[in-house]
Amino acid sequence: MLLNGNNVLENIDEANLSKELEIAKFRNYGREHFSDLIKDEISFEYFINHSSKFYSINLPREISDYFLRLDTAQFFWISECTVIKQVEDLLFAKNNKFNFVSNYREIKKYYSKWITQKTTKEKQYFALSIGNQVDRNFTYQSFYNLIIYGTILTFDKSVYNPHRAIELFTRAIEVINNCDIDPPIKTELLYYTNIFKGFAHLQEYEYKQARNTFIESLNYNEHGVNAYYYIALSSRYLDDFDSAFDGLKSVLEFDRMRFQYAINYNHLKLFSFFYNGANFYNVFNELGFAQLLPDIDFLLRSLFSSDSNSMDITYSKLINLDNLRIKSFFDDSVSKEIEFLKNALDSYKQKRNGLIRIVEQIFRDKLITLIEYVRNLIESHYFEQIKEDINVFDKQIEQNKRQLALLKQEREDAKKKISMTKKEASDHLEESLAERAKHLEAKIKHLDESHNYNPQQVFYSSMIFTVVISIIVFLVVGTISSIMGLSEESSTIKALALSGIKWGGVTFLLGIGISIFTSISSMWEKNDEKKNLVNKLKYVKEMEAQERSLLEEESVLKTKIYEQKFIDRITTQEKIIKEFVKERDQNYNYKYNIAKKEIDDFITPLNNLLTSLENAG
Repeated sequence: MLLNGNNVLENIDEANLSKELEIAKFRNYGREHFSDLIKDEISFEYFINHSSKFYSINLPREISDYFLRLDTAQFFWISECTVIKQVEDLLFAKNNKFNFVSNYREIKKYYSKWITQKTTKEKQYFALSIGNQVDRNFTYQSFYNLIIYGTILTFDKSVYNPHRAIELFTRAIEVINNCDIDPPIKTELLYYTNIFKGFAHLQEYEYKQARNTFIESLNYNEHGVNAYYYIALSSRYLDDFDSAFDGLKSVLEFDRMRFQYAINYNHLKLFSFFYNGANFYNVFNELGFAQLLPDIDFLLRSLFSSDSNSMDITYSKLINLDNLRIKSFFDDSVSKEIEFLKNALDSYKQKRNGLIRIVEQIFRDKLITLIEYVRNLIESHYFEQIKEDINVFDKQIEQNKRQLALLKQEREDAKKKISMTKKEASDHLEESLAERAKHLEAKIKHLDESHNYNPQQVFYSSMIFTVVISIIVFLVVGTISSIMGLSEESSTIKALALSGIKWGGVTFLLGIGISIFTSISSMWEKNDEKKNLVNKLKYVKEMEAQERSLLEEESVLKTKIYEQKFIDRITTQEKIIKEFVKERDQNYNYKYNIAKKEIDDFITPLNNLLTSLENAG
């Protein structure tokens, strides 16, 4: 099986000869393009040192997955990986909620010894010791112990049992899912546990199950380079060349993202670390990819710069940029970018192996971005100066705009004031006229109830007065007549009666006539008075409409007077603003045209550099 190493092929027939030629071409391609960057063997010490350096770097999660080769994967669980340290911190924290801490130290100690032992017997001893502890109380084992034992059963030939390892990894995944731990820690643990479960399937040549497991691991780390690499390998053994190609493309993109990250942050040591340990180089350690050589070659060429001397061209353009008389416009970031690019290009421009052709494009893009930034700095320098000069006009314009806004606000306030005055006058008029109308309506109502205008009451009062007058006349006339006649007593009484009755009766009759006339007159007076009051009430109501009309006319007139005053003032203010704007624009255009000539003198060489770089790409 190609996965298991470089066995010497015996009994060579035509098919085996074809495979051997494929492998030879594959190895030669790797040596030709990647030379000493491909590491055939990795020692435990190298893995620990290299991984420790890697884990000491605080990387974004999308580029933080450390690649695990099948021959060194077992070293991972005692490395300085962040998630392993987090698990230890979790287990040894005071008052933790886990009950499986007691044998953690012992399991880790045995596992470390199993890793470092040279002889098969010694390794077997520690492997069996760990197995006994796990099997003794399997139900209550920690996910760490289950993973450790599963890893041993996957990679130790003396106790090799991949199916049992798969059961242990499956159980570990269940335990992790049921643990109440922080989601980021849980996600990382599930990712790596699935990766190791996939390794167990690979060791047993269960490529379909292996690929499914690696695909499952992507649910926990969508940028996992281990998942993509081993998906590609499993797909290759399933003769699914399209999926294998896509997996390798993702591995190469992962490396490109790392290069981009280091270059973006001007970190040459980090870039060198990523470049020398690129994950894609491991493809040439796995002979299973030999059949994919044409696809691998196509993949690499598709990402290469089109010009084989691209790095030299980029370096020469960088020197040209640094020699231009524009350093007075540089800020600290430009100086740092130029220094980084100089050091990086100087170190790598002579290299022709590895993934340098992919890196060339990143360096060129960085230089293009830098030139564009410098161009913007030059333009900003001149335009900022113009802006400062024009700022005097802008201040005047803003000041006059504020004054214009105040005038408009005063106009609105004046309108509100006139409206309020009109409303107050209208309310006062309404109250006054309503009071007068109410008074007249009360008087009209009082006429019907007044005794002075009641004919019967007037007639009755007149009759009483008539009777009283008639009696008085009767007595007075009778008395006068008796005195003047000097008659006897009987005659006196008779004369008194006759004279009194005569004149009293006349008086009574006259009183009746007067009473009837008075009664009729009261009716006339009542009707006249009522008519007069009704006319007054009508006049009051008509007068209300007239008064309101007068108020409206007065309000409109005041509004027009105020409006005209404000229109004149606002128009004057707007003219002032227009004059300032016109003067500012004229001043700006004049200064801009002068600055543009100076800018073009500086920017033209930069544009030429950009054009040459883009054409070189």
